[in-house]
Amino acid sequence: MAGPQGPRCPGGLTVRELELKFSLPLSLQDSLARDDSGDRIERVWSCYYDTPDGALARARMAVRVRRKGETWLQTVKADDGDRFDRFEWERPIAGNHPERDALPPEDTPQGALAHRTFAQWRPLFETDFERRARIVAPVPGLKVELAQDVGEVRCAEHRESIREVELECVEGSRAAFFAWALDWARLNQACLLMPTKNERGLRLAARLPLAPSPVKAGAIAPGAGTGTAPALGSVLRACVAHACANLEPILASDDPEGPHQLRVALRRLRAALRFAGLRERDAGWLEVDAGARTLADAAGRVRDLDVFETGALRTLRARFRGDAAIETLARSVVDARDAARMDLRRTLAGPTTTRFVLHTLAMTEAMADAGLEAGAAGDPGAPTAAAAAAPAPPTAGPGPTADPAEDPSVTPDREPGTRAPAMAAFDAPRFGDFAAIRLHALRRRVRRRAGQARDAEGWHRTRLAVKTLRYALDFAAEALPRGTEVARAQSILARWQERLGAGQDLAASREVAADALSRPGVPDGAAVRALALIDGWRAFAPADEDEPRRDARRALRGLGDALRAAEPRGARKARSDAGARAATDGAASARTPEGAGPEGVAPDAATVDARGPDAAAPDADPRGAASRPRAIIEDPPAPDGDPPR
Repeated sequence: MAGPQGPRCPGGLTVRELELKFSLPLSLQDSLARDDSGDRIERVWSCYYDTPDGALARARMAVRVRRKGETWLQTVKADDGDRFDRFEWERPIAGNHPERDALPPEDTPQGALAHRTFAQWRPLFETDFERRARIVAPVPGLKVELAQDVGEVRCAEHRESIREVELECVEGSRAAFFAWALDWARLNQACLLMPTKNERGLRLAARLPLAPSPVKAGAIAPGAGTGTAPALGSVLRACVAHACANLEPILASDDPEGPHQLRVALRRLRAALRFAGLRERDAGWLEVDAGARTLADAAGRVRDLDVFETGALRTLRARFRGDAAIETLARSVVDARDAARMDLRRTLAGPTTTRFVLHTLAMTEAMADAGLEAGAAGDPGAPTAAAAAAPAPPTAGPGPTADPAEDPSVTPDREPGTRAPAMAAFDAPRFGDFAAIRLHALRRRVRRRAGQARDAEGWHRTRLAVKTLRYALDFAAEALPRGTEVARAQSILARWQERLGAGQDLAASREVAADALSRPGVPDGAAVRALALIDGWRAFAPADEDEPRRDARRALRGLGDALRAAEPRGARKARSDAGARAATDGAASARTPEGAGPEGVAPDAATVDARGPDAAAPDADPRGAASRPRAIIEDPPAPDGDPPR
């Protein structure tokens, strides 16, 4: 009930709940039973309420009356986007019926809705379970309630069992809680359980569909004056929440949007890591990036087959109607997708995904704490003590958890059990300044890759850079200066990404088909003919080799205009100085962007020379070179992001 460092209501109770739920198989129950001497054992009965038209469920609120021993409690909970951190208002009441006086204040969003609908509340479903709970203090300053719940949720004649473990932060920091939860989950091979008791009851009551719908990314809008570390923390939490919201839709249904949205969420997370420059700061973020890529690849195998079936395969079946080889290919695609979906489900339901989620959240909270300490100390350039507490892959538990080949959260970059070094503060303490620096660098990266692209692989790398810049604009939209045409820039990037993607989907069609046809039982003759037909179809598909470059020139010119107001101060002065020099020596027309050849994409005004804006304008920032923003994101030696298709 009592969350970490949360605001307090007049009754003295915190109004945030930080809680993780895990499934409770018999093996975990037996393990926990070995040390249950201090457990409190009690019967817990609860009745959940809503209006006849489901007003509370639509607002993602839950209201319950609960009996614990001889005490009656009324609780209002609300999900405001963070999967594991919710609004909670709990007060004792006299009996087994809701009381208006125990509602949150009317001047809160939750209280306003609760008071307005109170007279319409009706009992909807109930839960009845035995709880075995204990308080543990695993590290100084952290207290966690560990509770096992075994019972059922009931609605009329419908029943569903409850078998879960809850870890609730009673006292301590978010970073310490998630770091310890990661250790605990690894030791016990525990798997996160996403649906709450309220959601399960709503499904029994037919107030929610049995299979939850896939979820798109929500808005993220840190303001310009927000501290950089807290702002980036909110971005990363939102990416994790987006991914977690799409786990149950994949596990419970065959909706193709589920794997698509999971892959989008993980790509957004990876884009956020690049936007923040975190991968260069701490090997732990490389582990997060590797884990996100592994899960995105698993979701991508399902998504690629879905795209092939509704795109290239549909065209092939129409063009070669009734061809036995193409029909064999169609059946093989269905079989391959079913197998890929089962593999994805096994991964998502297992401990690897749980470790990835908890490790990402632990790293995020440690980063946010470090940034807050730096801001409080008034020295944004100094490393902080809190950063040294960034979690490492825990040592608890032997076996595959310590094997990089089996666990994407462990890489050769850092040995399991080691701690990350203290992380230096960010380039700018205010998020608005930081976002301008990083967006400028990401735009240079797009330009560099477009200038270097000569083949399908080069344009694939360009597309990845475009996608990263597009997501970064989403993260920074509310923090950019007035005059920045964010919507225009996002539209330009979306169109460019779509056009690059169309070419990639065509190039990937043969690889997807070949993988599907390689499954056991497919006749060799049918496979050879189907691939030959695809090769012929691709060979005669209309292609304009200059089209990607024309698209790039158009897009980069538009981006230069749309984002000019968001350029960092050093880049604006460098551009002004470069323009003055060009007017003097008449050399403006001879400039080409970094890495571009004779066919290079024409630079926009923000690209000065191959050294970057800082080198071109050494006097642009009076603070000196040591404190000027690092505005260039270097390409790694090997392609990053998804492998070329």
